[in-house]
Amino acid sequence: MGAAPTFLGVGDVYLALQRGTVEATMAGLTNIWDRKFYEVTKYVSLVDFLYGTMPVLMNKKKWDGLPTDIQKMMMEAAQEAQAWGRKEARRMQMEPSKISRRKGWRCIRFQKEKELK
Repeated sequence: MGAAPTFLGVGDVYLALQRGTVEATMAGLTNIWDRKFYEVTKYVSLVDFLYGTMPVLMNKKKWDGLPTDIQKMMMEAAQEAQAWGRKEARRMQMEPSKISRRKGWRCIRFQKEKELK
């Protein structure tokens, strides 16, 4: 296909797409919306291969030093945030078609192999 991977800082991608320095980028939907890539591109391809994670990390010694009730509250909050994050990710998967209608952007959704059969 003639592709040549190019590494850019995320702050440079919008201008590179606008000027034609690069023809495509790989980004999660959140970045596409937040950085308004739809203003400088004609298409988005949804391939469902990115799944962002945001781990909650803490030093084990510090964790072990927390009272049990605080550990329990933190675990419950993390599980609640996980459920919200997954729900929000599913909601965002529906956004491209809404934006494409408003911005003249064409959304191409690839089907998973098992869905093609």
